[in-house]
Amino acid sequence: MQTLTNLKIAFLTTKKPWILFSLKVLNQTRFVEFKNGLKLELNLRDYVSVMYLSNDLRLQDFLITKNSDGFFLEKRDNSVSFQTSSLAATPQVFAIVTFLASRGWHFNQTNISTYRFDKDGLNCIVENLDRSDLWALKLGQVEITGPLTAITLYLLEITNGVYDCDFKGKVVLDVGGFCGETAVFFAAQGAKKVVIYEPVLENHKFIKDNLIRNHVNAEVHDQGIGEKTGIKKMRYDIIDPSFGLTHNGSKELEIKVTSVTDVIEASGADIAKFDCEGGETSLLNLPESTLRQIGFYMIETHSVKIKNEITKKFTKAGFVQKRPPTILNEKTSVLYFEK
Repeated sequence: MQTLTNLKIAFLTTKKPWILFSLKVLNQTRFVEFKNGLKLELNLRDYVSVMYLSNDLRLQDFLITKNSDGFFLEKRDNSVSFQTSSLAATPQVFAIVTFLASRGWHFNQTNISTYRFDKDGLNCIVENLDRSDLWALKLGQVEITGPLTAITLYLLEITNGVYDCDFKGKVVLDVGGFCGETAVFFAAQGAKKVVIYEPVLENHKFIKDNLIRNHVNAEVHDQGIGEKTGIKKMRYDIIDPSFGLTHNGSKELEIKVTSVTDVIEASGADIAKFDCEGGETSLLNLPESTLRQIGFYMIETHSVKIKNEITKKFTKAGFVQKRPPTILNEKTSVLYFEK
């Protein structure tokens, strides 16, 4: 599946897309010319990264050059520019830089691996650590480590208001904990305890580290949620925040699943956040009395159909929509229900 996707994007972005096969077979660098006029000498990994950049970032608006330190990207209108040693991370770095810049943060790159943002006396430092897949964020008293995706998610949470709520003195149920970034956010906003459910064991090393760094009072479970307790086999290609949503891929992972009824009843939570890539459908068959054990819900849904079904379920259970949904993309929304 991934090979077909790469081939499709190669034809969309590259003047001679068959270079993909040449790079893969010969395992050497080649000069590649892209449809936007960009010419670079690249190995297979960097070619795929630039190929995706061309597709995702519409690089006709950007200039990209290769130098001894890595790659330098500059928007043609000079509004955004940065250096990166890893093209694979560039789309997310670009997302952070442009997102914060659009909200009034001043950007300054300290060195090849460190990005600094300042606004109203606050400073935010995003740093690529020793390994290319390990990043760190420092913002005020908050420190987070993990993949760049986790850093991006935390910055989105504090800047776009998706989880704006009164957490002071509350117990928060965090279903879909990923790397612990949302638990850190809830605690930083005053939550007295966070109950985390995250089924991917690979993420727990980051959860543990981030909870310790930020002195978060938390209860951590290495399980996902479902209608019944048991073991579930998941197909995937990469482990990221959308893990479990597509149910396909070349790899397989067994995860532990706990009944959502048991999760809610055991949590003692005042507030619940569900971001579990399709697992929110397990709420649809819950008794209304179980749903009402928690007073406020923030639920990410992944299709218009599920969004409508969840809304109908909670309305019938006596909840009202506290605020309009946050629309993340064409299919994904965050809904807010208050008892």
